[in-house]
Amino acid sequence: AHGCIPPISQPITPYRSVPFIPGCYSGNRTFILPLPQQRYDLFMVESYLLDALVLLAVAVIMVALVRSVRLPPVIAYLIVGTVIGPNALGWLSDAAEIQFMAELGVMILMFLLGLEFSLPVLMNAKHLVFGYGGSQVVVTTAVVGTVAYLAGLSPAAAVAVGGGVAMSSTAVLVKQLSEQGDLQTRHGRMVVGVLLFQDLATLPFLVAVPVLATGGESMAGQLTLALLTSAGTFVAMVLVGRWFASGLLRRVAATRSMELFLLTALLLILGAAAVAELVGLPQPLGAFMAGMVIGETPFRHQVESDIRPFQDVLLGLFFITIGMQLDPPVLLTTWNQVLLLVAAIVVVKGLIFTGIGFLGPAHKGVTLRAALCL
Repeated sequence: AHGCIPPISQPITPYRSVPFIPGCYSGNRTFILPLPQQRYDLFMVESYLLDALVLLAVAVIMVALVRSVRLPPVIAYLIVGTVIGPNALGWLSDAAEIQFMAELGVMILMFLLGLEFSLPVLMNAKHLVFGYGGSQVVVTTAVVGTVAYLAGLSPAAAVAVGGGVAMSSTAVLVKQLSEQGDLQTRHGRMVVGVLLFQDLATLPFLVAVPVLATGGESMAGQLTLALLTSAGTFVAMVLVGRWFASGLLRRVAATRSMELFLLTALLLILGAAAVAELVGLPQPLGAFMAGMVIGETPFRHQVESDIRPFQDVLLGLFFITIGMQLDPPVLLTTWNQVLLLVAAIVVVKGLIFTGIGFLGPAHKGVTLRAALCL
């Protein structure tokens, strides 16, 4: 070459794309040389955008495959999280990036459930919540905790294991019952009542386990305080919410702004979740209380229609984050132990709740279906 033109007069930054530059020339022929940086600039995408693209692409494929064989999409989301998570392909290495949106999906799910189970409905179903739900948690914790203690675990560890086995996934069960149209059936209401008591029982377990671990002697007093705190929070949110939420929504509805109405509904959901967390209760339980309060206002159907479109997508993120916590190599090496424990949990919980249900007035068929769900 007889001469070269300097490529560019300013440095190239990672976010600056230069399509081409004049290159070397010979005589009257000019060669256009591609910028070496260009092939990389085309793929210089922000990490969060690339994560979102990968997440959505894999989710679309897996949900389509799972639905083609008529399985619930929850399975697809769990598989997606497991495959692209840090313990497998590692395409999405940080679940914290989507954790907030995932938890918001669970809150919205519980909020919509609260709209269905208003306070009068819940009071009429108190035998399901405190009767069947309380018996299921207490008996399952006692049986499993005793077995764990006899197997050599400490009292605190035995209570933690028993309480963990007694719990069921509210997000999974409510979504599955909703998709099947079983929320308003007899066994669906029984399952929801038990799930509500399980959520309420979270606070006593959080108090009891540390006290047992440290050998404290004031567990009864602390448990009583925890129960009174839960009951007081519930009553306060209902009383204040009836006055505050109804008046606020009425004023917002008068503006005829759909955006303002939606933002206000989200504010009430997150505000109730924050209050619940401040007193040690699960955030979704606070969202459920907010749904119960708003369910008694004239704006119930408007709030439900505005919020529901967010539910499935955000809840899908929640299940993906759960799948990201699974470790496929560990599952492959301990698959026989995992299957044995899963079978034991299913059988023990099913038999315990079946026995409780048969002792009560519920129909045996309803009890068996609820036992299978839990």
